[in-house]
Amino acid sequence: MKALHAARTRLFTGILLGILLAGAAGYTAYLRRSVPASDFKQFAERQIGGWINARVRIQDIRVGFLDEISLAGLEIGQESPQQPLYVLGIEKITFKYHWDRFWSRQFKKPNTVVLDSPRFVLESPLVPSVLLKAARALRAGGRVADEMRFQQGKLGFQLPGTAVRLELKEIEGRMLRGLDEEWLLKFEGKLSGLLNGRVSAEGIVDPVHEHLAFQVTLAGLNSSLQSVLPLTNVNASLRVTENEIVLEPMTFEYSRVPVSVRGRVLDYDTPVPALDLDVSLGRELLETVFAVKGDLAGSSLSGRMRWADAMVPLEGRLSVRDGVLFLEDLTCGPEAQGQGEVDFSSGLVKIYLEAPGKRIDLSLRLGDWNVDFTAQLDHVAFFGADLVTRARFELAPDPELWDDDVWGFNGNLKTDYVILDRVPFPDFGGSFHVAASAVDRMRFQWGRGYELEGSLGLAPPFPIDARIALKGIDFKALGSVFSKPLPSNFAGQADGNVRLRGEKWKVDAEGEIRVHDGSIGEMDYDEVTVRFFGIPPYLKLKDSRLKKGNRVFYLKGGLDLAHENVFHDVYIASSEQISIWRGKDLRLKAAENGR
Repeated sequence: MKALHAARTRLFTGILLGILLAGAAGYTAYLRRSVPASDFKQFAERQIGGWINARVRIQDIRVGFLDEISLAGLEIGQESPQQPLYVLGIEKITFKYHWDRFWSRQFKKPNTVVLDSPRFVLESPLVPSVLLKAARALRAGGRVADEMRFQQGKLGFQLPGTAVRLELKEIEGRMLRGLDEEWLLKFEGKLSGLLNGRVSAEGIVDPVHEHLAFQVTLAGLNSSLQSVLPLTNVNASLRVTENEIVLEPMTFEYSRVPVSVRGRVLDYDTPVPALDLDVSLGRELLETVFAVKGDLAGSSLSGRMRWADAMVPLEGRLSVRDGVLFLEDLTCGPEAQGQGEVDFSSGLVKIYLEAPGKRIDLSLRLGDWNVDFTAQLDHVAFFGADLVTRARFELAPDPELWDDDVWGFNGNLKTDYVILDRVPFPDFGGSFHVAASAVDRMRFQWGRGYELEGSLGLAPPFPIDARIALKGIDFKALGSVFSKPLPSNFAGQADGNVRLRGEKWKVDAEGEIRVHDGSIGEMDYDEVTVRFFGIPPYLKLKDSRLKKGNRVFYLKGGLDLAHENVFHDVYIASSEQISIWRGKDLRLKAAENGR
């Protein structure tokens, strides 16, 4: 009996469910027949056309199951191509209703409108301004639903001042009516084209009071064309209102340079927006921090640039014209002045700086980070000597390091002239390598007999470790010794090595120089070995010997590079400690020529 009762219950339930489904299907069919298609078509075309300010024709109207009416086969003709938001097409529009409205056939009062695969073109890059205009257009188009949704939307727009177009795809969002005429908006999408990444926004639009407030998030944007716009890892949180954009902050890498921007852009919907930004470029040794205030026609620039442990103040003006950023009236530090420009279309940066006795002309290609710069130095102190030179540097990224995202450059150097302590030297040139904190792999030479190898630290305490090699130097061909006048009868063939080590631009020198078949003043010899150490300009002698025939003599004292006669404190003694020669008695060629 229990089994029979259960079977009857299931049969009754099935019959009841079938009746309900049949009734619902019948009522839906009745609704479809009873919906005045022509009236609703006119209403929908008029309503949608008012929202988007376009001529709209609907080919297909379908009543859905219980709570919706869908519109398909839409033909849209924009009334004016000057609209801020140009509608290309909408695959389907669905009017959704609460059950009471639907069953009472209030079809002209939808609760939710769903736009399926809408395609728009944004004619203005100022999205906040466009949102206000779009909200006003919705309000002017008549009473709209309480909610609008977007599914798989697509929005195209062009970067200002360029021919580059971007596209926001897979847009999912909603506009929800709030108090009065205020709309709550939330959406997210995928940016593609020149920049790729995720974009989302959430906020309010009030067309009545001309007010909007949004929080916009950019997450992990990267440029797909690094040669044009070398941006990577763009992340930002922006607060947007009707008259300002606040960055809090925006971070990215521009051609591997880390950049952080905080501040605000005022009056962005005008031809000349005003800037109030704090910008940080680079990190650690080469960090630059500055502020930009004013409009794009001539903003003030102030800040500081870090060079190792020193901060150098910056002042100037910044302007943008025809896609080129100009740095004008630039002051760097207490003395250097100059100008510069950044051409974003070509990725070329040019900087010119000049100070008393110094001048730098720099050219940098952001696309491949190749650098050319010329440095001219006039009477500049260089390790205790007076230096006059003009040198050209060429830098190219070290591919092995850059593949691992580590900064490093291979470089070449060539001088037009080198004058040390007013004495001309042969042109200096060679190669080197720049890592994050040091110049290493230095291999330079000047003339035929001088070579330099070693490294120089770029971070405090600026360690230096270098070796100077002398090969076959003919003393008769020299114009001076250590840039000082030569003694009379100064001759010989010299070889040797000098090691320089130190910190904070001070060095300890240690070396050995061997001279064969030489003479100095009235002293001639077969061979002399000079060993020295100390901090220039004074170098002490140690274990230094002179051979003449079968006899060996000893050099005592030191070389004074600051004295006109560098051998003034040198004397030669026999094994019995008897002085047989003194450098202070030397006659110098300059003195002889002056008589």
